[in-house]
Amino acid sequence: MMGLRDWFAGDPATEMQRLRARVRELEGLVSEAAELGERLDREQAARVRLGQQIDRERASYELTAARIRELEALLGEREASALDKLTVLPPARSTSPTAEVLRERARADALALRVEELQAANLRLYKIHIP
Repeated sequence: MMGLRDWFAGDPATEMQRLRARVRELEGLVSEAAELGERLDREQAARVRLGQQIDRERASYELTAARIRELEALLGEREASALDKLTVLPPARSTSPTAEVLRERARADALALRVEELQAANLRLYKIHIP
């Protein structure tokens, strides 16, 4: 039967120290692996939260974009209505500067109204999507 001394083929105390050092090294690796696993879990959870936030932002953006399209359509109708009103004005017997100025002023007012409403919609969109 083989004895312990035959198994180590050397000094048992030295071999025991080598084995203990190897055990400490392996314990350190296990601890490091556990820390890396916890870090990976935290990063995956953060990635899931970011994905959910992106989905919420995308949905909010799509709703806002749809609302802006609705507003643009409404503004287009208002502008068309304002321009239609301009065409309903009785034609001047002669193109007087006053009538021309009034038409241009009415057209400019209609366009200014559209610009203001688009700017307000754009500002709302900016406030929604910029933290």
